[in-house]
Amino acid sequence: MNKFYFIALVTALSLGTVSPLAGAGLSSVRGGNSLLVLSEQSGDVPCPSTPRGMAAWVSSRTSRSVARVKTRPVKGQESKRSQFAGTAFFFNENLLVTNYHVVKDTAGFSIVLEDGREFEGVLEGYDADSDLAVISVEGKDLPPRLVIANTVVLGEPVVGIGYPLGLQQSITKGIVSGVNVESSFVLEDRSVRLLQIDAPINPGNSGGPLFNCLGEVVGVNMAIHPSGQGIAWSISAEEIRHIIPSIAQGKKVPRGYLDVSLSMVPSERREALKKLDVKLARNVGVYVFSIDSESHAAQQGLNTGDIILSVAGTDVKRPRQFLRLLARRSPGEIVTLSILRGDTTMDLEIMLDKRPSR
Repeated sequence: MNKFYFIALVTALSLGTVSPLAGAGLSSVRGGNSLLVLSEQSGDVPCPSTPRGMAAWVSSRTSRSVARVKTRPVKGQESKRSQFAGTAFFFNENLLVTNYHVVKDTAGFSIVLEDGREFEGVLEGYDADSDLAVISVEGKDLPPRLVIANTVVLGEPVVGIGYPLGLQQSITKGIVSGVNVESSFVLEDRSVRLLQIDAPINPGNSGGPLFNCLGEVVGVNMAIHPSGQGIAWSISAEEIRHIIPSIAQGKKVPRGYLDVSLSMVPSERREALKKLDVKLARNVGVYVFSIDSESHAAQQGLNTGDIILSVAGTDVKRPRQFLRLLARRSPGEIVTLSILRGDTTMDLEIMLDKRPSR
């Protein structure tokens, strides 16, 4: 994780009626009484045709809802942290989301709006595993809350808005160059879904929104590769939808878990299956190479050598995908694992454990 630069500048629940929203008239939104305003768009939706271009169109509809995070350093550490540490955006009437590393280890922080007004911020909750945090402010005539996208696809155009290097609000544009990116490159939690983008991102953009062409949030900008060009990471909207409702209420994020060690299916195992005339779909399945005999998973029937084919009907292709599928469910929930044992396919009903604290 130390190989990558988180893009904060470090060294160098009020509910109610929905306000006018990003992409209003193009994006359908669900209700005004939910914590998050979620897009109901799915599949391919045409981008609006605008003479000034996508970035200008998105910015004109969303920039009011993007704010600067101004931090106060802990006494004695003034030289280690800039006071303009990052970016945040409104997802509810008085609630904003940002990266946890932006506000972590500070003596306090404030939120500076585009119109220059400044409000003291309160950390309502955070999830260190995903690097997401929720901030609240108290004030009148606050900016409208933004719509959280339903889908994101490889290659789609995106626009980022933030406060790079402590400068004024800036716009940047690029494409989604990777989806379902291995998050252990940046985070300790391998179950978190990241997007890779080629939009120019700089220190100070941490916590800022990444928009699709409809002005919906598809990600939270987080980190850049220090030696690469055009390589940055954004926490996906899928994570926002899953994590923010819990931490906005000061709760821990519920994540299901099984204490097993997994790998891709060994080539010799696939060859052995071919000889048994067992057809294992290409790239489907993860191999259980180790399991504690005292663990709940073993006690519920999972064995070393099993190949897990699916979780609740969803094909499993990589170990991190398996972790993510479990993490989307709650501890204590029973899920169906389809497995291959020897040359026999069977289903196991497994109760999920609570993931150990990191």
